[in-house]
Amino acid sequence: MPTALRVMRDRGTYLSIAIALILLAVVPQLGLRARTDSSWLLYLAGRILDGDRLYVDVVEANPPLIVWLNLVPAYVARVLGMPAALVYAILVYLLALLSVAVCHALLRRLLGRELELRRYLTLLILFCLFPLIGPDYGEREHLMLAAVLPYVLLTLLRAEGGTPSRWPALAIGVVAGIGFALKPYFLLAWLGLEAWLWLTTGGRGPKGRPESVAVVVVGLLYAVAVARLAPEYLALAPLVGRAYYDYLRNSVGVTALLGEGSLVPVAAMVGFVALRHVAIHRSLWGVLLTGTACFYLAAVLQHKGWNYHYYPAVASAVLLAGLMALDLRRPLVSLVHRLYASVTVAAVVSLTLVVAAGCVHQARDPRDPRYEPDPDLPKLIPLVRERGAGASIMVLSWSSSSAFPLVPSTGTSSALRFLCLWILAGLYRDEVRGSAPIRYRSIEEMGVLERYLNQSVVEDLERRRPRLLLVLTPGPDRPKWGLRRLDYLAYFGQNPEFVRGFQRYRYVQPVGQYWMFERIPDAAPPEQPRIGPRAPVGAAASAAGEPKAGAEPEVLLTILVFAIAIALAWRKEESAAAAAFRREPAS
Repeated sequence: MPTALRVMRDRGTYLSIAIALILLAVVPQLGLRARTDSSWLLYLAGRILDGDRLYVDVVEANPPLIVWLNLVPAYVARVLGMPAALVYAILVYLLALLSVAVCHALLRRLLGRELELRRYLTLLILFCLFPLIGPDYGEREHLMLAAVLPYVLLTLLRAEGGTPSRWPALAIGVVAGIGFALKPYFLLAWLGLEAWLWLTTGGRGPKGRPESVAVVVVGLLYAVAVARLAPEYLALAPLVGRAYYDYLRNSVGVTALLGEGSLVPVAAMVGFVALRHVAIHRSLWGVLLTGTACFYLAAVLQHKGWNYHYYPAVASAVLLAGLMALDLRRPLVSLVHRLYASVTVAAVVSLTLVVAAGCVHQARDPRDPRYEPDPDLPKLIPLVRERGAGASIMVLSWSSSSAFPLVPSTGTSSALRFLCLWILAGLYRDEVRGSAPIRYRSIEEMGVLERYLNQSVVEDLERRRPRLLLVLTPGPDRPKWGLRRLDYLAYFGQNPEFVRGFQRYRYVQPVGQYWMFERIPDAAPPEQPRIGPRAPVGAAASAAGEPKAGAEPEVLLTILVFAIAIALAWRKEESAAAAAFRREPAS
């Protein structure tokens, strides 16, 4: 038995590792700022509790389920007088703990007396739901994985001929149904699991399983709820869908191979192909492979390549690789099997150490600029809090991190109905990537969506009358600057209504990559608007826009740790194979 499994026999060691994994995840978050998406969704929920209409007064590109779910922490925070971000974090971690507990109970049914493997897999699940997610905790991918992992193991139990009780199976299905409904792409995982079960059982599996029926019913109820409670989304989705698809879109090849974390599931799937013949629990390997492949495909189809998009695939791949590292029929005779087993062990050990080191560093220095959603947040927060606390501000930027968590961190509200100007970034995707200077379409040339965006910004500026206006400074109009080429004042300056509203603002100062403007008293004469020629960009903006050269220290450290781990693992596999060879009787 591998050493990693033998140490699982001691209950004290097992519980100590579990507690350490939880602390590695929770403690660093105590000092970090709320992330962009979670702070925005909590803000939306608060606006809805105040009477604003979703998709009218405040506009979110995604379906309403995630906003509805955020109504719970937003309301509880108001009742208890606690920060909404803290309540949200508590609820997210409680969901993750509940998921781990249910998975542990299912593993007890699946693995019977294999105490060591059962505890080892429980710790792997705990690692994936806590430290591995890092500062992206609470993203829809995180919530989905916590909700769906019990369903994955329940599907395996069905394939093994198990007969779980109806009500627990129904509850697992309801929670999983909510998880699958958070994004349309997540339905690929449900379809993949159902297909895997059908293939594994030869179509002879139980019909009308409560958990599967629950997923379907939850999906249907959700569709009805959207039609009845959020009909505005059905009108908005076709309008903004293409622009959101184009927003920061990459090709399939780039997303699949160069996305943040994409190589982890690819490597795990390759390892499965190489080692599947020496697997002990083949069905467990198979269901984890299915989850990894489906989550990977879901991330690729989103065409963004963002880290948290790949999180479910990476987490599932870690579970698969962690299982492959120890669940082998040893000694391994084949050179190929020994090589892949060594690589798998080294990869799991390296990833664990690097993630743990990252969590420790976050806990020690939570204000490290690399952990800030926007590097200028430390400069912006005190100025915005001083000049705009209790009032509204408007941020003109393509980046979602420009306004959030700035708004909740300063006690202000957002005058803009959108998270950011992602629609503009999507509409001018081709122009931004082209070599010619960007030419903005006139109001007469604009399509329906662009005219809607342009008019909405003007209406928000006039209706909300924000005290502060923050504008992301434009970079040089060259392709390598990407979306930083967009000049918001030049773009909106084509609209006479925007010009009239902007005349009520006075330029204050540059703050990092932003221009700050402050509203003047109503009785004051209009200011000369700062619209027209591209203003020079400061050193901070230039540094942020230019591509960086050289390898990151974390990458070099990861390579070093992996090299050491693979050398040790290979030596151990070779020693075990040599010992087995010496024990064979001579012919």
